[in-house]
Amino acid sequence: MKQSLKINVRGRFRVLGPDGSDRTPSSKKGRALLAILALSPNNTRSRSWLQEKLWSQQTQALGAASLRQCLSILRKSFGPYKDFLKTDKQVISIRATVETGGEGSFLEDLNVNDSEFKSWRADQALLNAVLKQPERSIIPDSAKPRVFSVLDESDKDARFFSALVSDAVIRRLGEAGSIEMLEATDMGSDPGRLEFILRTYAMKQGSHSGVRIRLEAAESGSIIWTGHRVLRSDSLSEIATVEVRRLMNHAVDAAIDRYSQLRPSKSSESHSSALCFRAVAKMFTLNGSDLRESEDMLSMASDLDNRGIYLAWRAYLKIIQFAERIVTDRESVLEETQALIAHALERGADNSMVLALASYVQSVIFKNYVAGSELAEQSLKISPINPMAWAFWGVAKMHLGEAEDSFRCTTYAREISGHGPQKYQINMLACQSAIVAGRFVEAIKLAETTIGMAPNYAPPKRYLAALLVNADRELDAIKVISDLRQLEPDFSFDQLADPAYPASALRLSPLGDWLDSLSQRLS
Repeated sequence: MKQSLKINVRGRFRVLGPDGSDRTPSSKKGRALLAILALSPNNTRSRSWLQEKLWSQQTQALGAASLRQCLSILRKSFGPYKDFLKTDKQVISIRATVETGGEGSFLEDLNVNDSEFKSWRADQALLNAVLKQPERSIIPDSAKPRVFSVLDESDKDARFFSALVSDAVIRRLGEAGSIEMLEATDMGSDPGRLEFILRTYAMKQGSHSGVRIRLEAAESGSIIWTGHRVLRSDSLSEIATVEVRRLMNHAVDAAIDRYSQLRPSKSSESHSSALCFRAVAKMFTLNGSDLRESEDMLSMASDLDNRGIYLAWRAYLKIIQFAERIVTDRESVLEETQALIAHALERGADNSMVLALASYVQSVIFKNYVAGSELAEQSLKISPINPMAWAFWGVAKMHLGEAEDSFRCTTYAREISGHGPQKYQINMLACQSAIVAGRFVEAIKLAETTIGMAPNYAPPKRYLAALLVNADRELDAIKVISDLRQLEPDFSFDQLADPAYPASALRLSPLGDWLDSLSQRLS
């Protein structure tokens, strides 16, 4: 067996030579770089990836220079073992074995002041779960993480309304991952278990009624999130109102956001949920390295717990990679996505979120809009408050020629959605349906709003440029094109008419007939 360095990632970070000599570099960035390599597949990463994690605030040129300097320091610290560090123009690797035994926390003394590294470090603690004696777990070591439901009123009508609200929230949370929902009476007396409590409260007073939802930490009673809505009616039957559904989705997003930040227990189901929630959040940043890490996390979640929702999110990620032109081999994307979504439906046919994601896959990847529409309808029968199901139903309708219905579905999705990371995507789908419906003024506002939510998201800029030319705002269009070319250097208006280019809403819209002449309008 070849000799290698030994890298200890628990407690104090140390690098030992094969002879036991201490080869730990004094440089913080050097130690961080070695930690990344030690915990990477085949102990290898690309130069650009390492720059993103350790010098994210520097320009590409300065980051490359800093990386070269760091590698020089490492070679000196390795002494006779400098050949264990291999570099070329593209990748860097190290010959090392990782030691995970001993006392202390995972990577406890690696503190580099770079947000990308801090994010990587937190993800590794989650991905590896190598703590021998972890700190007291925030999430219980039960088979599944738990959320308890409490109804806070005694009035029969109010209690029934609260139960409907609570059940809708609980269903969406349960569909998002492996989360167990129990009534508060099942909590037991174990004070060491720190689950969430979901409290719902409804009341009537005069000509008004209202509902409040609160998420608490069970042990401390501290409020994680709270929200309420006042209804302009004395009726507590209005669970289907936009305001109440938006409130419920805010509660769902708050719970998922909170859970994704906590240290999971060692149970595979608890761990898989946390991985999935973190992966979805990363997926919607649209950052190249985040998308790759999201894929890794979802794959690991699937390995830990063979749940349909994890497979469905992996299929959806393929759409993002294709739309952002990260993956260009359409045939390989089709084959892999087809397998993922088929298995997701086998394991999650009663899961509203699995059905919703499957709907979008059918519409966008396979152009099977009838199937996309039917899957979205099935999703909404299970969970009428699912905003992504409403948005994806709108996508299918858009391609089936039902432009106004499409616009109503996607705008309704916007109105009831919470604050989750997918909000800008729902906003973008509303923009597309507005374009197809010929609502160009509304489409411009929606595109501009989406850009404000996600400045590095290319699709709204593609659409906005064409919309501005149509509105005789050529100077504004030129600025948008300039911004778009920072993301897509090869962008041209000629691409918009190409069926292979991701701008189908323009080709379906009343603008489709003159897409070929857009370039001439700016000349």
